[in-house]
Amino acid sequence: MHVVAVLFAALIAYSNSMQVFVSTTGKATGSGTEQDPVDTLQAAQALIASQRKDNTTAIVTIEEGIYIQSNTWQLTDEDSNTIWQAATGATVIVSGGKPLALTLTTIKPYAGRVGMVHVSSSMLQNRHLFVNNQRAARTSYNTSMVNALFQGATLVTDGIVVNSNLPLTWPAQGYGVEFAWPQSTSPWTEPRCAVLNVTQQGGQVLISMQQPCWYNLLHKPCGQVAKDPPSVVENVGLAAMNQPNQFWLDTEQRVLYYSLEPQHEPSSMDVRWPQVEVLLRAYGTTKPLSNLRFENLLFQHATWLRPGQGDGYVEQQSGSCIIGSNPNNSNCDDDFLWIKSPGNLQFSFTRDVALVGCEVAYMGGVGVDFGNGTHRAVVQGSYVHDISGSGVQIGSFNSSQIRDEERQDLNNTVNNTLITLAAVEFHGAVAINVGYSKGTAILHNEMSNLTYSGMSMGWGWARENDSYASNNVIAYNRIHHYKTMLNDGGGIYLLGPQNGTIIHHNFVSDQITSSSGALYPDEGSAYEEWYENVVTNIGKSEWLHLWTASIHNISVHNNYADTHTFENHGTNCPMANNTIFPPGQPPAAAQAIMAAAGMLPNSNRFV
Repeated sequence: MHVVAVLFAALIAYSNSMQVFVSTTGKATGSGTEQDPVDTLQAAQALIASQRKDNTTAIVTIEEGIYIQSNTWQLTDEDSNTIWQAATGATVIVSGGKPLALTLTTIKPYAGRVGMVHVSSSMLQNRHLFVNNQRAARTSYNTSMVNALFQGATLVTDGIVVNSNLPLTWPAQGYGVEFAWPQSTSPWTEPRCAVLNVTQQGGQVLISMQQPCWYNLLHKPCGQVAKDPPSVVENVGLAAMNQPNQFWLDTEQRVLYYSLEPQHEPSSMDVRWPQVEVLLRAYGTTKPLSNLRFENLLFQHATWLRPGQGDGYVEQQSGSCIIGSNPNNSNCDDDFLWIKSPGNLQFSFTRDVALVGCEVAYMGGVGVDFGNGTHRAVVQGSYVHDISGSGVQIGSFNSSQIRDEERQDLNNTVNNTLITLAAVEFHGAVAINVGYSKGTAILHNEMSNLTYSGMSMGWGWARENDSYASNNVIAYNRIHHYKTMLNDGGGIYLLGPQNGTIIHHNFVSDQITSSSGALYPDEGSAYEEWYENVVTNIGKSEWLHLWTASIHNISVHNNYADTHTFENHGTNCPMANNTIFPPGQPPAAAQAIMAAAGMLPNSNRFV
């Protein structure tokens, strides 16, 4: 069966292998034996490169500890045939976070205690800080302050003209203050642009915005341009610190401030300041990187800086954005110009890569990204949480007609993985985001606590009819508590033609915002079969949302829902034997689907 083949393709033979050991107490010049380990992952990598014979499998056993990466850990096709595994019972953290030691300060922006630390780093990033495994918030204005700031404001070519003098008090002439527009340009996106500077112009103040972000926001495709001032203002300085677990970085004085939780003391706090945007990059060059396995490792702490820079975050859908100054950026038909958000773990042009029993957490971008000709990658029994963007991302979003199979994204799998609290910063992202792909299998996962859709698959709307996207499977997943903030998405959302794709035995529930539907094949979706899914507790939304004629040749049968509300304006989309039951009273067949959805017993060590 296809699924079994995918699950086992990434397993690497252990026979005829070389062994290398890594320990935080090892030496850079260690021999790599258990008695004389090396001290870093890179030292192990170099040792393997110097001693491996032919294609011998290398097994790297990593002892307990935190392995801090001050630069991106890079693996190429020269590092193929390698297993990186935690020692039995060991907690191994691969972290891009610089540890910081706070001291209490007498500065009192509010009644609570504030810690501070002088920082020296080439990356003075002000986006992300994690304290005791909790994401800290940047200082921000409340709703009443935002409304007062932008009362009577005007959007102009260079930025926003306001009647308030408040921006004149912003540090660094406002540079780095960031605005967001949740649901303003479209119900499913939350674009962001940062301030360049503020200047007084007579009795008014011009907030000049960074370019080309601002231009692209004012000329956003498909009529989704910004017409109103933002409703979110972040990173506005120490004076806006007004509650625990907030931080602000004074980039001029190189001092970071953090407001402590009442129960915390600086001496016992674990403070991590991410210093890399890409924690791990694994890629092929002239040939694919092949047979690479990570087992029981914890990948933590990375940032992503572009949203606060010139290109910003002009989101069109599910984290894909308009960047640069292409004259066609504003063309609604040119969705191939919309660039996916990058991963903090990146896999490109690979074969048989596996993340097994791993954690991916406290990330500032997309958690894990597979693309550019990735085949048979597996994320299995893992835990993905507290991610700024999408949890796991597969495929490309600008290449529907790739004919060279070497560069297509084929037969990749996510199974028995828990993804929760994805899209915690970029709220239009999803738990699992799949672009153009073939043979992708999303099986027995749990996805929850999501600001937009549970998962999204496909691209191109009705504009791409000649796509290699096909034969994908979404089955036995448990998706709940989604769309907690944004709108016009679904528990399972598909887009564009996907010949031979099947969606079955999923249990979708607890949609928070009321619009569209739980099962949502959007524009251009075609050649799919949706069957034996269960939908419950979605309020006034539709259990099925086939809203337009460009959706065609979809079969919907033997599904179960606790609401009569649905919509079918698709073309040649027959519905048969779908059962509506009273809330709280699913029939036995539906109960069996509900019980089988989600992670299999003993398949995930984190639950």
